[in-house]
Amino acid sequence: MKRAQISLFMIIGLIIVIAGAILVYMVDTPKIEELKEIDENPIVEMTQQCMNDVAYDAINIVGHFGGGYISNSDSLSDISLHLEEGVILSPDQLVVGENFAKIIDETLLSCLNGYKSFWQIGQRVLPLESYTQVVVSNNALIIKTIMKTSIEEDGANKEISSFNSELSYSFGKYYKIVTDIVAHHKERGMFDITYIENLAQENKFDYEIFPYEGYQIMSFKFTKDIRPLLINVRVKLNEEI
Repeated sequence: MKRAQISLFMIIGLIIVIAGAILVYMVDTPKIEELKEIDENPIVEMTQQCMNDVAYDAINIVGHFGGGYISNSDSLSDISLHLEEGVILSPDQLVVGENFAKIIDETLLSCLNGYKSFWQIGQRVLPLESYTQVVVSNNALIIKTIMKTSIEEDGANKEISSFNSELSYSFGKYYKIVTDIVAHHKERGMFDITYIENLAQENKFDYEIFPYEGYQIMSFKFTKDIRPLLINVRVKLNEEI
């Protein structure tokens, strides 16, 4: 009987010790909180919107320079698409895409404004320098920007490596119309007004010709898309118009 009581007390004591150890462990062990899942969609959407906005600006600049781009210049003397001494000099669509990409890279971070609107709601968004590629098709600009961007919020981290956007705009189509007009001029030795007028009626553009520093500038203004586009051509004065 006495041995049974001792055994019972030992079992009760052991239970108390184990229960106490469990209690101490539960009190001393910090709770592991589940990290918040970061929603990257608003950041992606804002970035894509900025990509499109600066691409629209780039359309005006590249059109002004006839497919080219000279930083910090607006001089008509820097128009890349021109006819001189019977030779047509014009950037191809690959070069035109590279010029779009340069402008987007120069202006994208300014448009994003450091993602300040996200910092105000507790998200630390840190973009690095961007590298953009643009493919110019007849009816769209296909834009891919590689820009490593880290997001931090409530201890959680996420990283975006690139952003993609497609801007519906017929720059490639309009640029080809203008280069075809220049090629037609080279063949005939003069601009065929009837040919231009037929194209203008079909593709909704106006044009004007004016002298500029030893050249004639021919400006084509396309109005069929959501935003108008002006593409300039530079022709040496000794090339008949």
